[in-house]
This record gives sequence, C-alpha cells and structure tokens, in this order.
Amino acid sequence: MRPFNTTANCECCGREFGTYSWEIKRGRGRFCSHSCAGIIGAISKHATHSQEGSLNPNWKGGRSTDNYYYKLIQKQRYPKETKVREQTYEKIRTGKLVKQPCEICGDTKNIQSHHDNYNKPDEINWLCRNHHKKLHQIAGR
Repeated sequence: MRPFNTTANCECCGREFGTYSWEIKRGRGRFCSHSCAGIIGAISKHATHSQEGSLNPNWKGGRSTDNYYYKLIQKQRYPKETKVREQTYEKIRTGKLVKQPCEICGDTKNIQSHHDNYNKPDEINWLCRNHHKKLHQIAGR
C-alpha cells in the first residue's frame, strides 16, 4: 500500500490524519475513521430526512389534530354528498333505516352505506368495509 501523500483534519473530531490528495479532490477523505463518518452520516441523514412538522410533505400548518377543520372542508367541497350522508346516518341512528348484510359477501360486521347516485338518497348499497374500499379503488374516487 502506498503511503499517504497529504494530511487533513477530521470533520467530526478535528483530529489530523493521513490521506491521499485524490480522495480529497473526489470529496472523500473527510473523516479519520469509519466511526466518525458514521456519526456525521447519522446526524446529517436525520437532519435532512426528518419527517417532523413542516419538513413533512403532508404538512398542513399544524391542523392535523383538528378533525373538525377537515370536516368543514368536506362540507364546503361536497355539500350535497355530505347532506345525504348525514341524513342516512340520522335514519340509522333513529332506527328508521336498518343496516343490511353486505351485498357481495353477506358479512354482517363493519357494514357501510354506499350511494351510487346522491340524487337518490334512499337508494343505498350495503357493503362491508373491505368491499366498499375495493369499490372506490376500482372507481378511482
């Protein structure tokens, strides 16, 4: 192995160490050991890849715990749909409407109402949670 032809100071601990000039030109030769490189790598990785607060791409200004805010947005965007859903929920709550088994698999647990047409609020498809989710994935909405 050829002897080092230059020296550099470690960016982590500041210790002087021997290295090759070509490593410095290529952006390497910044650390005296693998452990120092690992320490700085872990710190910089955490700093640049943090998903907390405003660094998260889904950050919405700190409103994530305010569910009522999102409910209001849905009411503003989809007033007719929201009204029909609320009417259906109220009918179920008061006993005027009874949940039926899933129309696809016959399951009686986790039943949800699905409206194909919000202009006809009394036409309800009863689906289990899994089939309701799959229906919306297929429809793309």
